[in-house]
Amino acid sequence: MSLTTLANYRRVAFVCIIALIACFFVFSITREPSQKALALLLTTLPLAIPIKGTLSGKVYTIAYSSLLSTWYFCLSGWLYIIHDDWARWLMLTATILSLLWFIMCLVHNKHFKPKKNKKKRRA
Repeated sequence: MSLTTLANYRRVAFVCIIALIACFFVFSITREPSQKALALLLTTLPLAIPIKGTLSGKVYTIAYSSLLSTWYFCLSGWLYIIHDDWARWLMLTATILSLLWFIMCLVHNKHFKPKKNKKKRRA
């Protein structure tokens, strides 16, 4: 696999993170005033953590961000189920974005394998 293809996977993962930040920001600012700050803090701040490592292609950052994407998949899926207004469609978009983010992280890290030590044993 070429380096440009791996860079494209990282770019798609980055776009998914930015779009998820936008989705959860819009969702958070439309909530009741008492819930607005907490919802904004809990949903958008953790998404900012893996941005730099995703852009630079750090394998471990992309690996743990795939775990973070599963949290957002569950959260947006749960919010999709409990809402009936326009936020339902916003959370459906967030669910699809988090699934795409997870797939891009897995495909990117599939091509990085640890090097095995090939020392021969002497009898």
